[in-house]
Amino acid sequence: MLQGSRMFFFLVFAGLSVLVGQPAYAQIERQAANHWYFGNGFGLDFTGGQPVVDNSSAIFSYEASTVMSDKSGNLLFYSNAGGRVDSSVFGYVWNRNHEVMMGGELGALEGGGYSATQGAVSLRKPGSDSLYYMFTIDELETLQQDYNPFPQGRGLSYFEIDMSADGGLGAVTQRNIKLLTPAFEHMSATMHANCQDYWLFARSGHGFVANDASVRDSFYVFKVTADGIEAPIVTAIPEDVDCANWLGGMIRFTPDGNRILCGDYLFDFDKETGVLGDYVNLNSSIGISALFPIAFSPSGRFLYYFTIVNAGVNNSSVLTFYCIQYDLDNPSLFNGQTIIHSEPAPGPTLNSTAQIGPDGKIYLPYHYGNQDEPTRVFVVESPNIKGEEANFHGPVMELSQPTNEPFLRFGNFTDNLFYYNSEETLPLDLPDQVFINCEDVTEVTIENLAENYPCQLWSTGSTDTLIEVIEEGTYWLEVADGCAVGRDTFEVLYENELFEANLGADTTICAGEDVLILPNLVEDATYTWSDSSNFTYFYTEEAGTYWLEIRIGNCYARDTVEVDFYFGDIFGADTTICQDEFVVLSPDANAGANFLWNDGSTSETLEVDNAGAYWVTIDQDGCVGSDTINVDVLIPPVVSLGNDTIICAGDELILNANGQDHETFVWINGNSDSIQLVNRPGYFRVTVSNDCGIASADIQVDTVLCFECHIDAPNVFTPNESTNNTFYPYSNCSFDTYSLKVFNRWGNVVFEGNTFADQWDGNHKGVPSPADTYFFLIEYSRTNPVGEVEQGTYAGDITLLR
Repeated sequence: MLQGSRMFFFLVFAGLSVLVGQPAYAQIERQAANHWYFGNGFGLDFTGGQPVVDNSSAIFSYEASTVMSDKSGNLLFYSNAGGRVDSSVFGYVWNRNHEVMMGGELGALEGGGYSATQGAVSLRKPGSDSLYYMFTIDELETLQQDYNPFPQGRGLSYFEIDMSADGGLGAVTQRNIKLLTPAFEHMSATMHANCQDYWLFARSGHGFVANDASVRDSFYVFKVTADGIEAPIVTAIPEDVDCANWLGGMIRFTPDGNRILCGDYLFDFDKETGVLGDYVNLNSSIGISALFPIAFSPSGRFLYYFTIVNAGVNNSSVLTFYCIQYDLDNPSLFNGQTIIHSEPAPGPTLNSTAQIGPDGKIYLPYHYGNQDEPTRVFVVESPNIKGEEANFHGPVMELSQPTNEPFLRFGNFTDNLFYYNSEETLPLDLPDQVFINCEDVTEVTIENLAENYPCQLWSTGSTDTLIEVIEEGTYWLEVADGCAVGRDTFEVLYENELFEANLGADTTICAGEDVLILPNLVEDATYTWSDSSNFTYFYTEEAGTYWLEIRIGNCYARDTVEVDFYFGDIFGADTTICQDEFVVLSPDANAGANFLWNDGSTSETLEVDNAGAYWVTIDQDGCVGSDTINVDVLIPPVVSLGNDTIICAGDELILNANGQDHETFVWINGNSDSIQLVNRPGYFRVTVSNDCGIASADIQVDTVLCFECHIDAPNVFTPNESTNNTFYPYSNCSFDTYSLKVFNRWGNVVFEGNTFADQWDGNHKGVPSPADTYFFLIEYSRTNPVGEVEQGTYAGDITLLR
């Protein structure tokens, strides 16, 4: 116990393991992403752990944004990457005071463009504590300007920023150094396997300059080292890979750096060599389109896809928003799919980019398709967790949105900053708890004596070798050396030897009775119960766990008591079993109870394999209780979409996957309804599931050109003339069955024909019919090009002239 003096608690780290190839500094320096600035003066501040709106910046940007903070989370600089060549927008680098940095005027011609999707990214120069690189890339709009001094665009460039200049406010010391021209819109960066250097990834843009889809561009991978930027590794983009388009060409590394996304294509990436490996087309394999937001979990294992699907039929609009998780460790991405969340969508567009935060959560801006409304921010709370427990929800905040001033991106960071995998976090040799005397609270100095570790980060944000704490709470420390990472936590608690709280032993009573809890009395103390009441006693009629805190100043004591009832809830909720399985009904009762089941048995449990209602009566210690439980039987799903089929071009086919006890539906395009509307050729697959199994079905739908059947007939004919002397219809169709009947004005049949070639010559039973108006009826059937039998009728009148 401390007795009125400062306590020095030395934490000596022993047995630190080494995690080879993982970005240690990513964990130590993730607070370098504490500040986000984007749009027209918008921002988020993660300094306090949770993001809060921060609209203090000077930024003006539509998409491009880069922000750099130091490893303690203190803002250093930010930029909109550049202006527009027509001088309608200018580019700047701003310092931490939100003023233009010395040498930070980029104007309209330097840097990239404020509307480039990933227009800028910044990183600390390897081996330096004060020098930073800012990379910029051009916007495609440059090629569309009437005044354009850059026929190949402004390309990919870099700037060097020295944060030791201008009294610590920083200065741009090297500017606009070209790395690649032409290059547009997209780039990304991650840490090298050596945990010191970086890889910068971009692609050439000759196809845009030549305006020729046949032009093949290349991937460029630059290694950024303490000695500068090395010559790039150049790889021709494969012919079957189209990830160089303007809208859907986002480039993004997984936080672990082992994969890189380019548009709809996900490549393996070797962090040691910078070489791309195998790739998969996410669009053709699982229906993902890079036009919608895509993000990776901090561990790099899961891919999150945010999309809107129209499941309406007959030209109706039924828009649904989906958050879908894919497990990249699953050999079959489709089978690794989980719908995390779905809800009605307010509009058909989702023009934004999801971004991991320094708190490990994924944030999604949602504009609702209306510029007059604020931008809502949604979140994936635990993206490293498999399944629905990843927890997509929101909106968690709103960003003010002036009319006609939208933004599309939160900014562009080096993806390795957000790497975190709890399964690979190595323990340190820290004690679990540190105690402070509650009577005489004195600061505790906690020091890291492992000075051979060059990087340390405390939960308080300090990077010093020691911290001083005076408040209770949970604290942690991370250390790193090269590729070795360590992290552990400890609690600081107040120690109280003055008094205790005593609620007595746990108790069990008969259902319907009540209990009075009388704790020990402490003079001049404050009593706080679990329901926030402050009496010196507690009364309840319900089962539960109840606690009491007794406090005097910083000294407190707590105790908990369990109150239970005999047979308060014998069975719990109704249950469901799968077909051909059974469940053992085990009532909640203590040893020594007597049982009577509905089938007359007296055992403690009952094995059930059929649906029905089952009851039990229990007698124990004079308490008697009864309960009934309903057991349902669930049949594993079976699904069929029918045989492959053909439909007429322009027609619609409704695929119905509904069936007995089906609970979830996942179509290959992400639709989660039981019905899928088809109006185009293609391959369609659905997976249905319930708690007892999973089943899939697929169908190939082709289309053919069909046409409507038209029948026409003359309205006058003249028997015995040289022309027009018989009455017969004509059509663009051939018929399977055909019937023609002609009636006089009294409804009598004067002619019948059973083939399309039959013609009426104006006679009835060999006698010329009088000049008059007659009526005809045609009934027919035919088989259309897709094998469907169509039936129809056609009627009209005909005038016979003599």
